Amino acid sequence: MKLGTTILVLVGLTFGVVRAEAQHQKLMTDPLFVIFYDPDKVHFEPLPDPVIKNCPDLQGRYKMPWIYGHLATSEAEYFIVSGFMTFHSGNSGRSYTAPDANGVGVELRGQRCIVADTDYLLLGTAAAGENPFAKLSETVVEGISKDAINRHVRAFGGRSNFLERIRGLDPTALEPSLRHQLEIFRSKSAGREDVSN
Repeated sequence: MKLGTTILVLVGLTFGVVRAEAQHQKLMTDPLFVIFYDPDKVHFEPLPDPVIKNCPDLQGRYKMPWIYGHLATSEAEYFIVSGFMTFHSGNSGRSYTAPDANGVGVELRGQRCIVADTDYLLLGTAAAGENPFAKLSETVVEGISKDAINRHVRAFGGRSNFLERIRGLDPTALEPSLRHQLEIFRSKSAGREDVSN
């Protein structure tokens, strides 16, 4: 009887740990504004499979990748992507799932795919070291930033909900293009009726 009771307790404890980890994994971190949210309630557009297939660096990176910013031009298509990643603990050998808090920037140009830091995509110019997106025009960078804000407004259910989520945000922590588009958005939103688009 003692062995049976011990097994039941161990199973119960294991189930409790798995359940606690699953609840902890439910929160996602937005890579641009560092907003924590439940992806079951807040919906960003999933990254299409053809983009993943064209980008070897994205294959297997995320359990579920979402788009936080996007722009298509006649020459290329750009994405800001993030999602849940699987990490492996070196000592215990256990794996766990957590949000990629930084996300990645993606450029698709024909069959060529570049995946790098989100900040590089939003800067459009080299910061420190080599920037794979160094040739982006200000129009492209501003377009991606504007789209990112519009996606956040839709995902969080409207202007006022989005603005409430970023109320304590220090704008100087944002990349200049995102900060500029946020200033434009805030000035246009002042005194406006809330809509989800």
